[in-house]
Amino acid sequence: MSKKKSNLLQVADSLDRTLDHFGFTNLAELAKELRVSTQAVHAWAIEERVPPKRALQIECLTEGAIGWEEFLPGFREEVLRDAVLCRIKKGSASLH
Repeated sequence: MSKKKSNLLQVADSLDRTLDHFGFTNLAELAKELRVSTQAVHAWAIEERVPPKRALQIECLTEGAIGWEEFLPGFREEVLRDAVLCRIKKGSASLH
C-alpha cells in the first residue's frame, strides 16, 4: 500500500474514532460539536483531510484521546505550532 493511501485510511479511521469517542452516529453531530457546517465535515471525509486548526480542536475536545497527528500524517509539529502562534499574534486565536 502506498504511503498516500495509508495516510488517507488513517484520516478516515481517525474520523470514525472521533465519532465513537463522542458517541455520535454521523458526521452532522460532529459538525455541531465543532461548530462548523455539516458540509465542511463531509468534505473532510471525502477529501480525507482535516484542517490543522480543526485537528487541534478535536485533540482538545477529546482531551488528547485523539491527537492532531492522526488527522495530519506527516505534518511537522513545528509547522503547526508556528501557524497557531501566527494566528495568536494576529489576534485570531479562536478555533471557532
